[in-house]
Amino acid sequence: MAFSSSNSSHHTDTFFDFLVKLLYFPSAFPQELVPSNVSVLCTQQPEVRAGIKQEILGMLGGTPDQDNIKKMCRQVVSGKLRNAKPDEVVLKYWSVYLEEVVSFDDDPEDWEENWLNSKRTWESLYRVFTSDEGWKYAVLFGRLSKGLVHLSNFLPEHSEYPGDTSLIRRTALEPVVLAFRTALKHASDDSPTSTNPSRRSPALLGLAISLFRISFVLEKPQLCPQIMQLVGPHLPSFGSAQGGSEEGRRVFGLADVVEFRFLVGQWCLGRRAIREAHKEFRIAFDLCSTQASPTNRRSILIRLLTTSLLLGLLPSHALLDAFDLTAQFQPLVQGILHGDMPAWKAGLGLDGTANDGGLGRERAEWFRTRGILGVLREKGEVLVWRALLRRTLLVHRQLASRTPGPEPNSSLPISRFLTALRFSTKDDWLELDDAEAICVSLIDQGFIKAYIAHGSRTLVFAKADDLGFPPVARVRKP
Repeated sequence: MAFSSSNSSHHTDTFFDFLVKLLYFPSAFPQELVPSNVSVLCTQQPEVRAGIKQEILGMLGGTPDQDNIKKMCRQVVSGKLRNAKPDEVVLKYWSVYLEEVVSFDDDPEDWEENWLNSKRTWESLYRVFTSDEGWKYAVLFGRLSKGLVHLSNFLPEHSEYPGDTSLIRRTALEPVVLAFRTALKHASDDSPTSTNPSRRSPALLGLAISLFRISFVLEKPQLCPQIMQLVGPHLPSFGSAQGGSEEGRRVFGLADVVEFRFLVGQWCLGRRAIREAHKEFRIAFDLCSTQASPTNRRSILIRLLTTSLLLGLLPSHALLDAFDLTAQFQPLVQGILHGDMPAWKAGLGLDGTANDGGLGRERAEWFRTRGILGVLREKGEVLVWRALLRRTLLVHRQLASRTPGPEPNSSLPISRFLTALRFSTKDDWLELDDAEAICVSLIDQGFIKAYIAHGSRTLVFAKADDLGFPPVARVRKP
């Protein structure tokens, strides 16, 4: 729906033709057009809201009180449909919505008032969505739900009351958690009938996305499995790397599919399910168009690169250069590829250098603000030790092959690994027990297939083509 600059009667017809069609004739309103039209009703863009506000004020004759708004709704809808008797809960929603539009002010000082109005509108639409009329409002409700969570996340930046940012967000979002869960259940359970050719499921992804974001803000990860349980039966509609079915793309919208997959990946990464997270980020990246949203695609790639590194899948220089991520990730690639612990720690800003002009803090902050510093520290260091051990074994075998005698076997004195550790870390205080402890950890986690001959302090590797170093992606648990 677009508002033109023609006369006010045309404006009135345009707005309410859309309203009545959306409410009472959804089958005549192509589903793929609904989101773009609904986005006008849900928008928080000041210039668009200002246009709608002027339109409504013109229709109201300059008296935007609640009784006048409700009376106008009744007159226009009844005039269009003659014998129509719109449900009270529906009229209440439209009254609240129009009041919100009329009272909208783009002044940052009025942000809290705008948020309260949006929350009242959402609560009114929630009552509609959970009523018999709710299936007509699926797209609108999904969009409005995402909008409310978006506003809530930015509320602390505009609050006139100084305080803890997370506390303000929690105060804003905690009261609506139960309602969001109930609405998601409605969207998941609903199915088409002979009388209702449409359904509530178009709201499914908007609600799931909103609940995921709420769970992250409120630090309630227990909500995420509940979300997946409700969304799970619908995954085949939009779950594949090819974008799901044609019906799924039409009903849910590709942008919501990408955002949902990204948030599922974030949840998996948070619980250290690296392989699952990698799968979700890969789907989101493949579906996200570079032309449509290069910023979003780069954001997804940052997480995809994180899981790729932790699975031993190293990106090319060309890929990093294409997305301007060489400075951030090339040191990490160097660390894993060559067993270079100083490069790894410096890349993450964890080398503790005091005279680097703050570069280390900047690096660490870059990874921290994207939520990946912790998992890289926790899961990445072991891969650097593994790479260093493998290089040590290869050098040892190469040196042994130059001396007369039998073919070198797949064993390595732990003292040789200790030498490599001291050289790599520049720490001469390391002892043989430290080197052995690293080897034991690598064996326990399955990153190497070997055993320790304690009598000779030797590491004996499995006789295999990979020399006892199975691919990391195969070792990582799902």
